[in-house]
Amino acid sequence: LRGNYARAVRAPNVSETGFPLVPNFANGIVDPCNVVAINGGSATRRANCTATVGAANLANLPNVARSLPIVSGSNPNLGEESSDSYTLGAVLTPRIIPGLILSVDYYNITVNDIISSVGAQTILNNCVDFPTTTNVFCSAFTRFAGPGTGPNGELPGEVLANSLIVAPLNFAKRVAEGVDVNLQYSTRLSEDVRLSTNLIYVHTLARSNFEDPTNQAFENRILGESGNPKDEFRLDFDLGYKSFTFGYRLRFIGRQFTSPVENFRDGINGRPAANADAIDPQQFPIVT
Repeated sequence: LRGNYARAVRAPNVSETGFPLVPNFANGIVDPCNVVAINGGSATRRANCTATVGAANLANLPNVARSLPIVSGSNPNLGEESSDSYTLGAVLTPRIIPGLILSVDYYNITVNDIISSVGAQTILNNCVDFPTTTNVFCSAFTRFAGPGTGPNGELPGEVLANSLIVAPLNFAKRVAEGVDVNLQYSTRLSEDVRLSTNLIYVHTLARSNFEDPTNQAFENRILGESGNPKDEFRLDFDLGYKSFTFGYRLRFIGRQFTSPVENFRDGINGRPAANADAIDPQQFPIVT
């Protein structure tokens, strides 16, 4: 049996705090408040867009992807991260099956005040997808209030060119919880033939970002989204004969949602599914 508790602290490094802000471009930007995108995202997006942009200005927003002038660099006001991690596991080597090793480990990790860099699109989306617009993401850019047009031809309601700052931020926290399983078996079938198998299985119970320091209970659930399946495993099967080895590898990746999980699942932050019919199909199929 084995267990572990760890407390860690990480101060921001020079690249996160010491580089100046410089002009840049973010490509493929879609304004979350345009007439098409305003119906996606969270249940509060439409109301927040109407409040921040103005109902009369919503029609001014481009409804196609574009390149947006931004500024990017470091954030000298970052604080340090801290994390608490717990693991509990066991390793079994039964005498009745020589060559068999089974290890099972449970882990629970929480990182507080996590330093993370997010893209321009995420900043724009989070500003209006959080319950209120009094969050760190809305403070990272400015919309042109009018009258007339802005310095770069912006219409009232559009994001001002070079007003959006892409720099690291201190989020509230990030959590990860799951179970890792490793099953190994090796034996010699004869003097010249050997068999070796190895199974690595990962079952993730939780993976979420809590990105708004002003509302630390507001969850952005990552588990189940593309790149973060609940279940995946890899099986290796090797048969050796003298100097030769014949190997077979199987990978399994579980289903993953085709857009944010909040669109399809009830109960996240106490709300119904935000847009259950946004995309069809809702999930990528199992891949092997």
